[in-house]
Amino acid sequence: MTKQLRRTVGNERKVAGVCGGIAKYFNLDPVLIRIAFVLLTIFASTGVLLYIICCFIMPEEDGLIHGEYEIKHNCAPKDDNEMKSDGTGKNGWN
Repeated sequence: MTKQLRRTVGNERKVAGVCGGIAKYFNLDPVLIRIAFVLLTIFASTGVLLYIICCFIMPEEDGLIHGEYEIKHNCAPKDDNEMKSDGTGKNGWN
């Protein structure tokens, strides 16, 4: 299998997963990539713009659009107060 540059998902991501994905691709520590983006922002004023571009260009590790993971894997956060599909719930809908 070939290496692919992808944004990280889950607990590994801090903002959009760009730095984690780049670090995983090059087998580096994500902190080093984050520092590089901060330095690019401070000294060259291009770090934020580059990060935003990477957010749109790099796909996520699972290849799904944000929010589809919960739907596909049926693991959306559970809320005890949510109304169920049959119209019952804890907010006076019983």
